[in-house]
Amino acid sequence: MTETVLVTGGTGYVAGWCVTELLRRGYAVRTTVRGLAKESAVRRVAPDAGETLTVLAADLTADAGWDAAMTGCDHVLHVASPLGITRSKDPNELIVPARDGTLRVLRAAVRAGVRRVVLTGQQTQSLGSLGIAWGRHHLGATVSRPGWNLLPLTLAVEPHLGDDYGRPAMPSSDLDQQATPADPSIDEGVVLTIAVHRDTTVPALVVEVTGELDTLTAPRLLDTLHEALRESCPVVVVDLTGVGFMGSAGLAVLVEAHDHAGSSTSLRIVAPARATLRPIQITGLDAMLNLYPSRPDALTPPADPSP
Repeated sequence: MTETVLVTGGTGYVAGWCVTELLRRGYAVRTTVRGLAKESAVRRVAPDAGETLTVLAADLTADAGWDAAMTGCDHVLHVASPLGITRSKDPNELIVPARDGTLRVLRAAVRAGVRRVVLTGQQTQSLGSLGIAWGRHHLGATVSRPGWNLLPLTLAVEPHLGDDYGRPAMPSSDLDQQATPADPSIDEGVVLTIAVHRDTTVPALVVEVTGELDTLTAPRLLDTLHEALRESCPVVVVDLTGVGFMGSAGLAVLVEAHDHAGSSTSLRIVAPARATLRPIQITGLDAMLNLYPSRPDALTPPADPSP
């Protein structure tokens, strides 16, 4: 019998990939949108899905529609969050809708007898007034790692998630350490290697990143980039050629490093692959960041001005 999975927030970037992959693996998929006027946008992601994809109206800020959406589902991927770009400095304007929406989904799942619910974390919740990564640059939000909202969000949702909700923080990187693999005691599935070396062509510091950039691993890259920028080198190249996945946490690191570099350092991003270039383009960060297709291109000295 075909299992059914509900994916919340079907018009979102992450949800769209979830829907596509679930259909590819043979699941029947339901997805929620705030209004059925958006159904056509969802179906463009999977034009051949037919009846194996069902689009339903359910808003995370209201109870209506959630019981119907959950009925008959085996699993739920809760990807959506009712968060947008706001200039408010009140954390409750971000935390409360996200918390209440999550609890609304959990309660409906319990009533429907859903076997498993997967919750995805919103990196935007720990980055202040953000809907997507570029908002931080334009709004000028200033936050500290680990983020102001983690404790209240944990206290609000943790009773529904069990004892394994929390994770230890990642260790900081050291610029003098040439390779910094992720601590396997945190998550054996998380692999990130950061290598830093000097190139005398420009001259430049090259930060070579290999692995996955997500909420767990991105803080290590941020620490490394802060150390690199303190070296006062005229050029810092971030080579993402070896990165196979980059989530919003990785995008946020690039934005913060760009802001930190200012006018004194040329921060150059090498992002040749779809896994890194596409998220940058979708969020509009390609208009802000200095992007290069390869490391040699990024290390090419500027042409001498004409006499």
